[in-house]
Parts: sequence; structure tokens; C-alpha cells
Amino acid sequence: MNFVKFEFQQAAFADIPQIMHLMKTVKSTMPQKEWFVDDDEEYLSNILQGHGFILLAKPDSSDDLAAFFMVKFPGLSEDNLGRHLEFDSERLMQCVHMDSCVVHPDFRGHHLQSRMASLAEQQLRQMPYHYLLGTIHPENIYSMNSMLRCGYHIVKQTYLYGGLPRAILLKEI
Repeated sequence: MNFVKFEFQQAAFADIPQIMHLMKTVKSTMPQKEWFVDDDEEYLSNILQGHGFILLAKPDSSDDLAAFFMVKFPGLSEDNLGRHLEFDSERLMQCVHMDSCVVHPDFRGHHLQSRMASLAEQQLRQMPYHYLLGTIHPENIYSMNSMLRCGYHIVKQTYLYGGLPRAILLKEI
């Protein structure tokens, strides 16, 4: 594998088409489609309207998108993963979803998921969040191992997103 230097930056609304394209590209190449549930433009726009943030990874000196990492602030919404852990309202407000990470097949092996999770955590340490939660298909050993190496641990196995098996992961900061 060749060494590639990446530039990391915050996404803006103008980046949504490129994010959507990467999401569709990766989903179409996955042999196990149930490992990833893609989002629509409205969801991404909502994240960027103050309900989270999206980090982008671009190969140095390029406008190509190598990866993105989405973080969502669920508040007291019904989809707050803390509800699966029976958190009270105070703890629910301290939850953040480490929502999605998508890496273009050409850039796998560069540890972009863990690098971007670390960058997101740096930002979140300056905010009023304590519980970092995410979901991963239990058979997706690539994402699972990446997040476990980042200090997350599996706290529950359940079915989400229309009945798909998911492990709920947690890291406290």
C-alpha cells in the first residue's frame, strides 16, 4: 500500500452531493448490503444544520473524497441509542451518535475510521457530551475491530433499522 497523506476538514452543505456519491459507491460495492444503512440528503442536511457534524478525509492535493465520518446529536429524540440502555433524560442529553463512517475502497487500510473517530472525539471533549454511542453489524469485523481499538465496547446486541442485527457500542469521555 502506498503512503497517502490526508487532509481532514469539516463538511459544508456544498459537500453533500460528494458525500451522497461516496455513500452510494461504497454501498454498491459491499458484498453484505445489510452492514450499512445509507442516509438521504435531508438527513445529511439536518446534521449540518446544528444537529451534529461531518468530518471529511481527502487525499492531499485532491478534491476527491476518501472518507467521511458523521456525528449526530440526538437529544431526546426517540432514536437516541441511550434509550436502548435505559438512560434517563439527563444522560440522554449527554449522548452523541458516532453515526456513520464510509471509506472509499481505494483508501481502505489507512485507518481512516479510527483517525476520524479520534478527531471527532477531540471536538466532542469541548462539548457537553459524555456518552459516545454507535452501531455496527456484528459481522462487520472491519468496523468493529476499528472501534474496539478506539476504546469502544459492546454494550448490547439488538435489531435496528428495520430489523437488522446491530451491536451498540459505547465509549465514555
